[in-house]
Amino acid sequence: MIQNENLLQSEQFLLVARALQNLGDSSLKQYQERRHQRIPRSLSVSVQPLNEDFQPDGEPFWLVSRDISLTGIGLISLDPIVHRHVRLGLLDENVSVIGEVRHNSSIGTHHPLYLVGVEFIT
Repeated sequence: MIQNENLLQSEQFLLVARALQNLGDSSLKQYQERRHQRIPRSLSVSVQPLNEDFQPDGEPFWLVSRDISLTGIGLISLDPIVHRHVRLGLLDENVSVIGEVRHNSSIGTHHPLYLVGVEFIT
């Protein structure tokens, strides 16, 4: 009787584990579908910080891109970008877009850099 209960519990555990795995797999697929493929690309990018009214706020500066997709760009910077919005000039592509800074992630240990994720909004 105890052996049957243990078998039943282990079967239930496996069923729950499979259900959780399937749930995780489907949410991962949904996340991947929302995100566009990133293409590694090194571009010279001019960055103009903008205020809340999308007007220039400070001096523009230059960064190099790490990757780009249809919806955003990854930039490498010595410092985090503290403004919420920026105008990006992609000179190699002759385009200018406004973006929202989504994250400033510290990378590197001895020579810290920041990977800055910017989502295009125009």
